[in-house]
Amino acid sequence: MFELPKVCDLSAVHEGLRNQSIDRERPPACALPTAETIAQACAIHDQVRDPSYNPTYDELGYIRSAPPPPEYLVSDLQCRFTSAEENEANCSFGLALPGEERGARQVEARFDNRYWQLDTIISHSRGVHWFLRDDCTPDPDGDV
Repeated sequence: MFELPKVCDLSAVHEGLRNQSIDRERPPACALPTAETIAQACAIHDQVRDPSYNPTYDELGYIRSAPPPPEYLVSDLQCRFTSAEENEANCSFGLALPGEERGARQVEARFDNRYWQLDTIISHSRGVHWFLRDDCTPDPDGDV
């Protein structure tokens, strides 16, 4: 089942969007990305680009079944906003991949804070979420 991303308090963001005083696509973040957010973003990014990834789709084109994303572990997380608008962040972190004996590798990646909206007949949901802009390829020499 599709799970909506967790969001922070949206009252200021919603007010800014309504008044068109902030960028609708990239509103300011309530906080920097967390280790859980980064681990999930990296795992999904890598999974869908793997040649062996082969989900099944229904007649409307929605994914019906797919293998779960790998469980990545993030350590030594350091993020900072890259702009006054606080909608971009650069993060460096240790990334441990499942089954890799070498241990955590040093990674640097950029993230964008984006607005999402899901409207159905019975509900309207909106929020902001950190999205991976780069990939999570470890620095070849970057042991943590």
